[in-house]
Amino acid sequence: MTHPRFHYRPGPLCAALALAACAAPAGAQDASSGNWALEEVVVTAQKRAQSSQDLGLSVSALNGDALREQGIAQVEDLARFVPNVSSLNISGGGVPIVIVRGVGLQNFRVNDSPTTALYIDEVYQTSVISADFTMFDLERVELLKGPQGGLYGRNSISGAMQVISNKPYVGEPAGGYLNAEYGRYNRRQLEGAASFPLNDTAAMRVSGRWEQSDDTQFKSQPGGFHHGEADRWAARSLLRLEPGDNVDILFKVHGGADQSELPLLQPVGTFADLGTAADAGLDIANADNIALGSLIPALCPSLLAGRGVNGDCVYNTGGRPSDYGLDGGRYQSAADFGGYLDNTWYGASINANLALGDYTLTSISAYDNIDYRRDTDLDGLPIEHTHSDYRTQIDSWSQEFRVAFDDSDTVSWVAGLTYGEDELVEASDLRGSEGLLPVAFGGAQRVDQNYEQTTRALALYAHGEWRFSPQWNLVAELRHTNADKQFEGLQVLDFGSFAAPFISYDDDTDFDNLSGKLALEWTPADNLLFYGSLSEGFKTGGFYGGFITAPEQLAPYDEETILAYEAGLKSDWLDDRLRLNGSVFYYDRQDVQQSATDTSGPVAVTRLTNVGDVEVSGAELDLTYQPVQALTLQLGLGYTDSELIDSDLVSATIPGMPESPIEGTNTPNYSKVNANFLGRYQRDLGDDLYGRLQLEVSYRSERDLNLVTNWREGALLTEPAYTLTNLRLGLGSHQNDWEVMLFVENLTDERYRTLLRDNGLRGMHTLYGDPRIWGASFTYHWGS
Repeated sequence: MTHPRFHYRPGPLCAALALAACAAPAGAQDASSGNWALEEVVVTAQKRAQSSQDLGLSVSALNGDALREQGIAQVEDLARFVPNVSSLNISGGGVPIVIVRGVGLQNFRVNDSPTTALYIDEVYQTSVISADFTMFDLERVELLKGPQGGLYGRNSISGAMQVISNKPYVGEPAGGYLNAEYGRYNRRQLEGAASFPLNDTAAMRVSGRWEQSDDTQFKSQPGGFHHGEADRWAARSLLRLEPGDNVDILFKVHGGADQSELPLLQPVGTFADLGTAADAGLDIANADNIALGSLIPALCPSLLAGRGVNGDCVYNTGGRPSDYGLDGGRYQSAADFGGYLDNTWYGASINANLALGDYTLTSISAYDNIDYRRDTDLDGLPIEHTHSDYRTQIDSWSQEFRVAFDDSDTVSWVAGLTYGEDELVEASDLRGSEGLLPVAFGGAQRVDQNYEQTTRALALYAHGEWRFSPQWNLVAELRHTNADKQFEGLQVLDFGSFAAPFISYDDDTDFDNLSGKLALEWTPADNLLFYGSLSEGFKTGGFYGGFITAPEQLAPYDEETILAYEAGLKSDWLDDRLRLNGSVFYYDRQDVQQSATDTSGPVAVTRLTNVGDVEVSGAELDLTYQPVQALTLQLGLGYTDSELIDSDLVSATIPGMPESPIEGTNTPNYSKVNANFLGRYQRDLGDDLYGRLQLEVSYRSERDLNLVTNWREGALLTEPAYTLTNLRLGLGSHQNDWEVMLFVENLTDERYRTLLRDNGLRGMHTLYGDPRIWGASFTYHWGS
């Protein structure tokens, strides 16, 4: 439930550091007077607190209550509520990827960097696996769309996301909340937080989240077992010290673990039923478990006819779906092994601020450690055809110094220096003793890979604003970044009785980039802002962290650059009861990084590489309307077109499909047309109780789940349009500050795929979105 929050803190740092928490919402007028307005949304997208309606950029922000009420517990859940945003989680393996306006990482290797820079409490996260670690007890989440190369630096070509924790404030009384939830598949969740003063100059907040579930929808038909149970927890503690009126120091420690089971992948058969290699008399290893069609190769007739796959298509083992008890159920698998995560993480940071008149000096120091393990049955079949195990440790630390100036009238600026260093060590293996792996690797039953990657980055940046007239504001940003990556590793073939080195590599690459932004803002009237901007960003290159069959397949890929043009408006109407924001954009992406087939070795691999140039164009519209105080309506509309306009590469996504030029294809995993709607009606049921009804609808037009290189692939790889509907019903108490909520997510039990990929050894797998989920929650607030 959303409550007006009024925070009063002594000292001049309140305006600079905590305006988002101090400001009274615009909708806090006396209800009995008949006056109401939409709440003001205060963000720190430009390193200082500002109303989002005063910013000449596209930014979506959700506060902590909205995140909890709308069931947003993971980063990928944001896609349901933000136009032109989609998400991807490769193999369900704790590698969340956010795609903004068609721009997103198309690779699940943890040594790569995302295209949407993630900052957690102002600390840059070096890997995508950090994204879901802190989605609890949040003040808000901000998503900045478009390149943010000036203030946020490298790897922000699609945008930047700020995850901002709730913090303690000196001078406030004790307070907190507790939220408990129970739902389908025996899902139990518990989240809570408490803030309390320590003395006149110190305050603390502790918070945590725990989640478990049983017997999920995923089932192995041959094995007869369910899989996919959740088991994770996280905790955070923050200590704020204010030894003087102009000094603010925030200490943070955090940690957690995730021992959840992975969803079972469903195999996809694409080959013609010609029998096995043994039937053809071929003298190769595992001939009984290898489809002859996968060796020739010979694809399924329905696939070649552009009708997708059916029950007559066989897997790379030579078996049909019916051979393994698969009859079209969306959560069926033939896996003999249930994959799992075994992740732990911890870290600490210190954020110190010193106010000197109109100047504020800031230092942010941070250290993070992540131990990540993902063991997966990639084939989804009842033999060890393609299994993989990734064990990764990431140690990272960073330091930022900045100085900010704000005279609140004409000029404001911020300038800073950042340095970050991270070391990633990974030991992984590819197991396939009963499948194609011994054929591809000269009899080896397993391939082991060990590598170490070290990244160092130093950047200087500046952001300035000049309001040269009451109606006009000029914004400029500039950042110089120098980064280098060192990559050293060894790949070993395991033959069972002995092992032999296969490929060793030792290389480094560096990047030197100048990025920034120039924007002009025009405010012709109160509550009306027009803006136009030109921005440039870059994503560092690097090294492919997967299995290879030749040293040439490890050649480093180059950095990607983007030049973006955007124009938009921000407006409030009808006495601030109607908010209408919109934007149009055009991107020129050069040397785009995307997964494509590399045939330079004896066995082709799909790896991250530079595929060419992409042109992106689109538009967005956000509308919020409160016609009466009890009713709030939100509508988001988005359109994006992202096309490869220049590429020399030929590729094929479906194993065995003839390669085709990829020029002219769409980039994958986004919908051209998307829409989201939220309607909330809340009314009093007497002096104390209230009731609330909330409807959420999310529409996505068809999208390519992978690179579609020809019309035959499109029949399998293109996911049709779908609509998801959620319904929530709440009953609460104004006086006692509690609420009970009943909810149903995916009300119509929509059937839709979220993933379709090849596993590297002539197999493919798919994954479906969640079915209808129901549950109930109880939330109780106390104190401030």
